[in-house]
Amino acid sequence: AGGIAVYSRSGGIYYSTGDENNEVSVVGNTLDEYFNLALTYNGDRIKFYINGVSVYETSITINYSNISEFRIGNRFTNEGLNLAIDNLNGAIDNYNF
Repeated sequence: AGGIAVYSRSGGIYYSTGDENNEVSVVGNTLDEYFNLALTYNGDRIKFYINGVSVYETSITINYSNISEFRIGNRFTNEGLNLAIDNLNGAIDNYNF
């Protein structure tokens, strides 16, 4: 089964569904900045906000029956190794789901 991941790499914010080949860059350089990241999904569109400003939006279908994980701050490789990669180098505070 797959998963959904929101993570940081090279100063950018990414999300992926299913595997690492399904990666989408949401916003560029966020190094050394404190910011509020929010995302919404209404069954048709996923939206990302940085400090309340919309930075990315797209139509997406998520099949929840195939989702086994929701990860924030890292993701698993798709190489069968089950290794967490792209670990967040920072803090997560005030998480709500």
